[in-house]
Amino acid sequence: MKRKPILYLVTFLSGVLIAMLLFLSAGGEYGNQKPEALEGAKMYYFYADWCPHCQKVKPYVTEMAKSYDIVFCNLTAGENTLSQECLEIAKQVRIPGVPTILAVKDNKGYLFVGEDQILNLTKAAGIEVKE
Repeated sequence: MKRKPILYLVTFLSGVLIAMLLFLSAGGEYGNQKPEALEGAKMYYFYADWCPHCQKVKPYVTEMAKSYDIVFCNLTAGENTLSQECLEIAKQVRIPGVPTILAVKDNKGYLFVGEDQILNLTKAAGIEVKE
């Protein structure tokens, strides 16, 4: 009967490990360094007009677009008005929420989900916006 608590503990620890790996693959590794891996990457910025977090990071992403190849994908408009490129990417990756930046380089994808990760990314890239 003592095997159930051990099984639960192993399952919990496995979940924590998977969550940490997902965090790192979602851009956590860029927290305090300049993202050289993004040089030459194609990026997709998924946002919605009604999203306050998207509105907060949009000036930073717009400024970042001056130095990086970023495609803006407005999900508010719906599937009928999204570009074919944005629609295909959104379906393949299953964007978890907005705002999200997907960076694709050398057939690898890096997800930056949420206001904090995107602001950390722009900060690491040296992007500043005067408010």
